[in-house]
Amino acid sequence: MLFRPLCAAALAAAAGTAAGAAPCFEVGGDGATYTQLDGYDLSQRSAAPGLMARPPLADDASGLVCVRETIVPRAHDFEALYYVPLYLAAEDSETILALGHAEGRYVYQIMRGDVDAGTRARIQAAVEGFNDGEAALRGAGE
Repeated sequence: MLFRPLCAAALAAAAGTAAGAAPCFEVGGDGATYTQLDGYDLSQRSAAPGLMARPPLADDASGLVCVRETIVPRAHDFEALYYVPLYLAAEDSETILALGHAEGRYVYQIMRGDVDAGTRARIQAAVEGFNDGEAALRGAGE
């Protein structure tokens, strides 16, 4: 299975304790434990030139969850997928998007909640844009 189910209670607690802070959490190897990555900003790390360094995760981490205002991926979010699946959780914790890479392509799944057609279109466009971002990294010698 590409995406592990995430513990809704833990995500709700994570989102609730970090309102507005856009924190990220390591998903433990069991898929049910979450450890906040204090001071870790995925957007800042992935937007820097070149491929971002591996997030500060345990070797057995099963994912990275970042709580944001929206679950629409940002242009460089694909870089995290070189290391682990990425889950984007809305600050209100009602909606969770899972991002991964399988069979040579970027994939996503709405794990929880509903999104309107406009949001779904923005998610699709962002995921399709990951290919351009990856090509740019390859072109830069990464």
